[in-house]
Amino acid sequence: MLPSIIQAVVASFIYHEGKPGLEADPDVVFNDVISAINEEDFETPIELDVVTSEPKQTIDDVKKVTKYVAGYTTDMSAGSSANRIHNVKKLASIINGVVVQPGEEFSVNDLAGIRTEEAGWEAAPGIENGTYTDQIGGGVCQVSSTLYNALLLSDLDVTVRQHHSWPSTYVPLGRDATISSYGPDLKFVNNQDYPIFIFASATNSKCYVEIYGKPLEYSISLESVLVETVTAPTPKYTEFPDLEEGKEEILSPTKDGLKVKVYKYYYNLDGTLKEKVLDHEDYYRPYQGEIAIGTLATPTPTPTPTPTPTPTKSAKATSDTSTSSVDNSAGTTPEVP
Repeated sequence: MLPSIIQAVVASFIYHEGKPGLEADPDVVFNDVISAINEEDFETPIELDVVTSEPKQTIDDVKKVTKYVAGYTTDMSAGSSANRIHNVKKLASIINGVVVQPGEEFSVNDLAGIRTEEAGWEAAPGIENGTYTDQIGGGVCQVSSTLYNALLLSDLDVTVRQHHSWPSTYVPLGRDATISSYGPDLKFVNNQDYPIFIFASATNSKCYVEIYGKPLEYSISLESVLVETVTAPTPKYTEFPDLEEGKEEILSPTKDGLKVKVYKYYYNLDGTLKEKVLDHEDYYRPYQGEIAIGTLATPTPTPTPTPTPTPTKSAKATSDTSTSSVDNSAGTTPEVP
């Protein structure tokens, strides 16, 4: 069942005074209906004994259970594309104003629906197999991860959550929550006695999620601890006939694996530590990179021919009244007439 929605843009509530109503005893009504059926009396109207009932809660009562519980903010990458920012804002607007009743389970995917271009989602980078690829709805995991951290700090019961194949840059290790139209989801159950309210928004640089309801009688902080780094295998080399011989190109990066523990610290309202609890453990597996090696032979350059110099023609002697100069370098003496 989808949760109810309230119209909300920022964390604010509009309160209305309660009004008296009419109330009938359901057990009496039920017994009267059963008696009529047993007697096959389908014509005699069943009279309801109604009494006036007063509101069970005052505005002050409601205000006590619609207060700030916890929230979380993440920074958007300085290089976030316009498409990615669009997707983050879109999902934030979808979950903004969600009301989850006590005992009810909320699913991000159920509310957001399948991410398609027809539904208004854009193609943007998302983490897949340890690297970034363009996906329809890329970037929505920033909203689900921001929500996830707000849920942890609100001590709500997260029932379904999966980390990315590789840590996200906008939350600490072990505190990301990936979602996909046909795959991972983020779900939680309202384990409190009163409704909880989700407020979410995004700008071009930040994503915000706040949880409202009955305030906790304690506070929570989170700690991510890197327990172990698992060395990745050496990169795999693949020959590429279209790449020039002697050149290399990284097709996918090598990444060491990471084992992480996330702890919750519970504090009394006076700031003293109550207890430290291991919330969960994550393992980001190592990735063997791949490097392309070029095998395309480099063509031998054709030498440019040296141009043959053009011979210079000798100038003809000009006869005048002056004495001519004669070249005797060949050893022949001209005959004088």
